[in-house]
Amino acid sequence: MKLCPYCSGKLPKNAKVCTHCGMKIETKKKVKQEPKVEKQETTSSETMEDYMYQAMGLEKVGPLYKWLSIALCICLGFLGAHKIYERKYIMALLYACTGGLCGIGIIIDLLVLFHKPKTYYVYRQKL
Repeated sequence: MKLCPYCSGKLPKNAKVCTHCGMKIETKKKVKQEPKVEKQETTSSETMEDYMYQAMGLEKVGPLYKWLSIALCICLGFLGAHKIYERKYIMALLYACTGGLCGIGIIIDLLVLFHKPKTYYVYRQKL
């Protein structure tokens, strides 16, 4: 049994016209819903950060990988290999000339790299 949407009279399930008020009963057709496609959204902080760096004339470089940077810093940090990987060529030259700033720069860079996300970006001046 179902109810008439107009007069609330009781009707059989397959009724197409209400026996009480004579109104046509519309049957709801099942509409296939398309599967929702999840969009990969960027957070507003990422977009705002990108906009801020673009306004300052900087471009995003990357993605760079944390563990590769750490391995380069440990093995070839005194030559500035991790700075070359990050495309910071002047710092790489400084590390190569000073032996990684006498080892202190390597230790500081390792501490900084351990706190970076798995994949990170750096910004540099547009050429």
